[in-house]
Amino acid sequence: MNTGSMNLCIISESKSAEKPESFIKVHKDFLEGNVHFLYGGTLPKYSEKYGPLEKYPTFWKRITARLGAKRLDTPLIAGLKHYLKTEKIDVVLAEYGTTGAQVFPVCQELGIPLVVHFHGYDISKKEVLAYHNTLYSKMFAYASAIIAVSNDMKEDLVAAGASLEKVVVNPYGPQEKFFHLHPDFASNSILAVGRMIDKKAPYYTILAFQKLIHEFPDLKMVMVGSGYLENAMRNLVFGMGLEKNISIKGWIQHSELEDYFKRAFCFVQHSVVAEDGDSEGTPVGILEAAAAGLPVVSTKHKGIKDVVIDSKTGFLVEEHDVEGMYQQLKKIVVDRKLATQMGSSGRNFIKTNFDLNKHISILQTLLYQACLTKNI
Repeated sequence: MNTGSMNLCIISESKSAEKPESFIKVHKDFLEGNVHFLYGGTLPKYSEKYGPLEKYPTFWKRITARLGAKRLDTPLIAGLKHYLKTEKIDVVLAEYGTTGAQVFPVCQELGIPLVVHFHGYDISKKEVLAYHNTLYSKMFAYASAIIAVSNDMKEDLVAAGASLEKVVVNPYGPQEKFFHLHPDFASNSILAVGRMIDKKAPYYTILAFQKLIHEFPDLKMVMVGSGYLENAMRNLVFGMGLEKNISIKGWIQHSELEDYFKRAFCFVQHSVVAEDGDSEGTPVGILEAAAAGLPVVSTKHKGIKDVVIDSKTGFLVEEHDVEGMYQQLKKIVVDRKLATQMGSSGRNFIKTNFDLNKHISILQTLLYQACLTKNI
C-alpha cells in the first residue's frame, strides 16, 4: 500500500461537511488517499458521500447489515460499522479526543487502526475529562498515535494517562497565502479573530481597547467571530458607547480574513483558562496573523507561548491582566517601526517552525504507519 491508495476516514464532530473548522478542512483537502468524511457528532451521524449513516447505503443492505450486527448495536453504530467495512477503510483519523473516545470501540471490533487528534477543549474541559475518563484510558491504549498541537497539550495528555511514546506534538501551520499578505502599518485598525466564547475572553480585549481610545480616540478594532457571547459583546460595546470604535463582524467565510489582515497593524487575543477548564490548543488565528506579518498581543496561555516570542514577535501578558494588555498594545500603537519589526520577525518564525506542509507530512506518516500495523 502507498499513501495514495490508502482508504482514510476522517471522523469529526463538525456540524457541517462544507464548513468544518479550518484545521479540519485542511486535513480533508491536503491529506493523500481516498478520503472519506463522517461528521455530525462525537458519534458521527452523516457521511459526506451518502448522507445519514443510519440509512447507509440502501434499505436491503441495511437490513442485511442489521441482521449481522450485534443485537445491542444502535442503528447509528450499525451504520458506522457497515460504512467502515463496506468502504474498506484502512485507518480512521478522529478529530477531537471526544470523537476518538466514541468511535474507538467500533474501530477495535473491526481491527481498524485509529489515530486521534486532540485540539483543545477535549483535554482541558473538566466535565469532558470527567465524562470520558474511562473511555479515554481505553482509547489511549488502542490508538496507534495521539496528536497534540502544543507542548502544554502533550503534558496534559500524558497526565490524563496517554503513553508518552504515542503522543506526537504536531502544531498546525497556516496556509501559504497568509505569508504573502502585507499589513497596513499606517492604519488605525487592530484586529481580533476568534470565537466569542469564554476561553477567548473577548470582554477583556474590549476592556483593554477601551483604555487605549482614551488616549487614541481614532483607533478602531474589528472583531471577527461568533459564539454564545457574541450578543453580550455587542451589548457591552453599545453600553460603553464604543460603537464608533469597535466593529463586531460575527462569523465570516475563512477566505474573507485576508482583507482584514491587510487592513490592520496589530492582532490581539486575550485567551484564558475558562472556569470549566476549557483551554486553547494552538490558536489558528494567531498562527495566521503572525504569518501575515502582524505583531501579536496575547496571553501566556497554553500553545500561544509556543507561537509568540514575547518582546520579539509580539507581547504576552498574564491571563486576566487587562492593564498589562493595554500597556503592551500602546507600545505598538505609538511605535509603528516596532510593529513592523515584530511583524517581520513573527512571519519568519512561523515560516520556519509552523509549516503547513510539515504538519500534513507528519500526520500523513502517522496514518500510513498505522495502516502498516493493520497489515502485519
